[in-house]
Formats: sequence, structure tokens, C-alpha cells
Amino acid sequence: MTNDINGVVFSCLLAGRVERSTRRRSLVSDVGGGHITYTPNEHFLVKASSTFRQVELLVSPERLIELAGDEADWLLENVKHGLFLLRDCPPTSQTMAAARSLTERVERQGTSSLMVKAAALEFLAWHVSHPLSNPDKIEIPPRERKQLLIARDRLLMDLSAPPTIAALARESGLNQLKLKRGFKILFGTSIYALFLCERMNRARQLLRDHNVGETAHLLGYSNVSHFGKAFHRQFGVLPGQARKEVV
Repeated sequence: MTNDINGVVFSCLLAGRVERSTRRRSLVSDVGGGHITYTPNEHFLVKASSTFRQVELLVSPERLIELAGDEADWLLENVKHGLFLLRDCPPTSQTMAAARSLTERVERQGTSSLMVKAAALEFLAWHVSHPLSNPDKIEIPPRERKQLLIARDRLLMDLSAPPTIAALARESGLNQLKLKRGFKILFGTSIYALFLCERMNRARQLLRDHNVGETAHLLGYSNVSHFGKAFHRQFGVLPGQARKEVV
């Protein structure tokens, strides 16, 4: 599967088993648990049991701002920059109850749209307020949060030459352990994975106006085949094929 929808997905597993794998990690949900994901252009390998049943709510960034406001700031920080986000939501009775209620109202004929919307809002609320999915509730101090944002901006400043983790830590004022941990909590991914994702997204843009060799050079690759492998891991196609589709 390829996610080609620009929206935040809130999910809850109702029954069975499902495993999703990306180039970054594998995900296995417990019944009653789920995920919050923002994965533009990410490729997934999905394996599900015959009893698999799951409810998913897709919310556009604009609608999420309207509905959740400040409560969703920690989510929208990633969405605003188009950054990969994936957070686990371990099982809770409230989330499971909200998921079942939403499913029942969607499947029951004659249910008013207002009732469906009410159930969807409750389902959304339990996800946004989940203490293990929301990094604000993991208590990243405001100063450290600001330093992590500085580190991210510095990391993505030049996509042809990534700074070392030591340099990034020095420039942001965080030690390496806090830097790595903070990236996982705040941005849902590792430092290098975030850099590579943005580098490949930039590559796809450059391929509209440049050939594969030029694009590789502009992004700091001395070996075109290394660039091709990285691009293929990200998008499932070689850069030459991607260029044909847009030119």
C-alpha cells in the first residue's frame, strides 16, 4: 500500500491481528490499541488475519485545527512541515468503547449524520488526549522542546550535507542522548530517518527539472546508484521511473 492521502489517521484495532511494515519500523497493534499516523507518500506492507477488523478516522490538517485547536499542536507541528509521524496508542477501555460506538453508528442504517459525527469526535478526542501518544504529556520541558525544534531546523537546512549528531547536539545545546530521545518523542522518528525522508522528498521535486545524475549531485550523492537505492526504499520506484511520470 502507498499512502497518497494528505491527512492524519487515527486508528483502533477491533478484532484479529494486523502487522504493518515500513522502511522505518514494523507495527503490531493489540486489540483496543491503535496508532496516530501522518505518513505522506509512505509505502506499507500490510499483513492481516482473516478476522481483522479496524476503525480508522482520517482528518485533514485544516479540520484538525478547527476541531482540536491547541490540544493538537504537537501533532500539527509535524504535519505543518510534512514530516513522518507515527505514534502508538496502547489499549484503553475509553478508546475501545469510542471505536465500537463509531463503528456501530456507521454500520447501522438510518443513523443520523449528527450521531456519527458525535461518535467520531469522541473517538478523536481519546486519541489526541492519550498520555502515551501525546509528547506534551511525556513532559518534554519547554526549553528542551525549543532546542529540539532548533535541532530539526538545523538538520534540514542543507539536505546535501547532514550534520553529525555530535554537531547537532552542540548547536542545539542538548546532549546526544536527549537529542535522540527527543526526536523519537516529538517527531516520531530517528534523526537520520527524518533527514533521509526530507532528502528523498526534495529529490522527487528536483526530478521534475533535472535528470537523475544532476539530482543526485544536488543532494550531495557522489554515487548515483546509492541515490537510486535510497530513492527506491522511500518510494518503491527508481528515480528514473519517477522522472518519466512527471516529465
